[in-house]
Amino acid sequence: MYGQLKKCVDGVQLVNNTKQSLKIAPVESFENEEFSDLVLAREAVRMIKNHDETKGPLFLFASWFSPHNPIMSPERYQDMNPGVTDVCRKQYAGMMSAVDEANKQVVDALKKREMWENTLFIFTSDNGGFNRPDRPCNQPMSYQGSNFPLRGSKFTFWEGGIRVKSFIHSPSSEIIPISRRGKTWSGLTSLTDWFQTVVTAAELPEMEANLVPPDSISFWNEIISDSESPRASLNLQVWKEGSFERFVGIKTSGGKLFKYIKGYPGFKPGNPQLGYQVPYDKWDPMDGIWIPPELRSENPNPPAYPKYVCEYSACLFNLDDDPTELNNLVQNGNKTDQQLAEEIGSNLLILAETEMVTLPESGLCGAGFVTQPNRRFTDPAAYDRAKYCGYFLPWLDQNMKLIPNRMIFDRNL
Repeated sequence: MYGQLKKCVDGVQLVNNTKQSLKIAPVESFENEEFSDLVLAREAVRMIKNHDETKGPLFLFASWFSPHNPIMSPERYQDMNPGVTDVCRKQYAGMMSAVDEANKQVVDALKKREMWENTLFIFTSDNGGFNRPDRPCNQPMSYQGSNFPLRGSKFTFWEGGIRVKSFIHSPSSEIIPISRRGKTWSGLTSLTDWFQTVVTAAELPEMEANLVPPDSISFWNEIISDSESPRASLNLQVWKEGSFERFVGIKTSGGKLFKYIKGYPGFKPGNPQLGYQVPYDKWDPMDGIWIPPELRSENPNPPAYPKYVCEYSACLFNLDDDPTELNNLVQNGNKTDQQLAEEIGSNLLILAETEMVTLPESGLCGAGFVTQPNRRFTDPAAYDRAKYCGYFLPWLDQNMKLIPNRMIFDRNL
C-alpha cells in the first residue's frame, strides 16, 4: 500500500540513515509488496538476520504505519475478519491483521536466530483510534477507529484519545518473573516513560551527565513487583494564550485517578488559531462514545450523551469509577472534589505562568527565528515547505537541493 499523505507526498520514500549515512532503499526491497507494513517487516527481518551478537544486544524499534489513513488493506487480510461486515470497518480490521502478520515475521526471525529466548518484546501505541465514521473510507481524513467503551478520539484529551493498552512479553523468567505472567498493571504512566523503562529493563548505564535529563520515569520495577506507579500526577496540556486557557492534568488522590479539564479538550474545525469551535451544539463522535457496527448487537443501548465538554468551566472525572468521563464531579457539590479540582487547576496555571514558553522564546530554532508577522526558521525554505504541507518534513534532498512541494518520490532514485 503506497497511499497519499496530505498533498506533499504522492508515494513512498524509504531510506536507511543509520551511522550518518543516507541511502535510498533499493527498488527490490519493496517492489511487488502489497502492504507498507510488510515492507518494514521485511527490513526488520533483514536486520535481525544480519545482527552481529558479538558487538552487543539488538534494539529494534518497528513503528508500523497501520492502522492509519488511507483506510485500505489487501483482501486476504480482510478475509481474516469474517465477523466484521461493514465495508470500511473490514478494511480497518484488515490493516490490523496485516500488523499481526508483520509482528509474526519479526518474532519468527528472532526465533530462527535463536534470539527469542532472551528478548523483551513490547507492543504499545501512541494514541487512541481516530473516530471519523461519518466519512466514506475511500475519502481523505476517513478513519474507522473506535475506543469503545471510552469516550473520545485521537486528537482529543478524552480517555479514548490518550489511554492505550500495551503488553510486554519475554520467554525468559529472568526478564519477566513467572509470578507476573498473564497479569495486568494499571499504573499511571506517560508515553515518554517507555524510554527510561527500557533503559532499566535492559540494565543499560545511566545517561551521560552532560545530556539533558529526559522527561521520563522508569516503571519497570513497578511492573515486575506489581507495586504503585512512581508517578503521582501527569500534566497533559498547559496552554494559556491571552484569554484562552486549556489545561488537562491527572492526579492520584486517595488511591484513585482523577482527571482535571478546563477548556475544550477536543478537536473541531472552526477557530484556525486555537483549533476548536464553540458553542458545543451537536453530538460529535470525536467527543462521544462511538460503538462500531460489529459490536452494536451486544450493546443495543446507545451511549450516554456527553453533557460536559468543559470549554467554559472546569471538569473533574474519577477515572477509576467513571472511565467514560460522563460524570463531572465539580457539579455534584462535594467540597472535597471541588478542592481537588482547584488544586490541580492552580498547579497547572502556575506551570503556564512560570514555565510555558513560545517556540521563538525557547531558542531551539536558532537566531534566524523571529516572531510574527515574519516568523521564519534559520532556513526560510523549511518553514515555507511546512506552511504549504501543513506539517514539518524534510525540505532538502540527498544532494541538498530543495524538494519541490509536489515532488513524487521516485523509487528508482
